[in-house]
Amino acid sequence: MLEWIACRLPRWVLPDHLTALGVVAAIGIAVAYAAASPWLASVFLVVHWLGDSLDGTLARVRRTEHPRYGYYLDHLVDAVATAVIGIGLGLSPYVLLVTGLGAVVAYLVLSINTYLETQTLGVFSLGYGRLGRRRRGSR
Repeated sequence: MLEWIACRLPRWVLPDHLTALGVVAAIGIAVAYAAASPWLASVFLVVHWLGDSLDGTLARVRRTEHPRYGYYLDHLVDAVATAVIGIGLGLSPYVLLVTGLGAVVAYLVLSINTYLETQTLGVFSLGYGRLGRRRRGSR
């Protein structure tokens, strides 16, 4: 589905535009949660997913990828988005701030471990234990 969408985007839409859209949507998620508006947070979550998922897909479809830059930017933006969303959730009436921040720390620790495994062992894992999948040689 992402490839289908990427092939139909106007030429003026660049992968970095979609990355920026994902960041803005993450801020929207945080603000919506803090304002106790979970339905609006859900709308922003879909927009965030589209921006975050489509940026790399668009670069691959157009053959404009920059693997090292893309890897760095994608993971940096994911970390910032995670922190922003966790803080927004923690400021909401649904979750204590310490719980939101704890979830952010746990996610970031697991993410950092995944990045280190990918670089040192050549194994990219989208999960731990029996959850997720592993691929060799996906540096």
